Amino acid sequence: MLKRRDFLRGFIGAGVSMGINPGSFLAFREGENRMEVGEFKEKAWMKTIFCMFENKDLETRIGELATRLNCEVCWGEPSSPDIIALPFFISVIDRNLVGENYWYEYIRFCRETDDDTPCLIVDNNKDLPVPKIINKKVSHFDLKDRTAIEEIIEIIMHKRLKVLSDAKNQS
Repeated sequence: MLKRRDFLRGFIGAGVSMGINPGSFLAFREGENRMEVGEFKEKAWMKTIFCMFENKDLETRIGELATRLNCEVCWGEPSSPDIIALPFFISVIDRNLVGENYWYEYIRFCRETDDDTPCLIVDNNKDLPVPKIINKKVSHFDLKDRTAIEEIIEIIMHKRLKVLSDAKNQS
């Protein structure tokens, strides 16, 4: 799993300033734990899961899934603009760690850019609003619920496969 600084170093060092990274199209084969690979140009955001939460079980499961899906897990720094600054195809966040100021900045960013990137919220903070943007999937999970982690993993997996399928169809 990558820390923010390592992610940015690799992000810049890989020439992503041009917007393209070599990548692979991945698809599950029934009964296998691995992915089938076919070539196309993959942008950095297409393989980045942004995380900012504190839950070891969820961290472990997302890490395992990221390996299976050829993704990177990028951990944002608490109380920083990382949720706005870093590119990703899905986020799993605890708004308490994002911080109230940056959370409101994120909502404003989503509104101004019509951002439709899925946001999976894993906190119990009833005081902070959720982004209400057309086509933006925002889901709230109580990690005390035994099924929550499985649901999160399922959403991430389906979103990753959709992103790759869409990219392959456009190439």
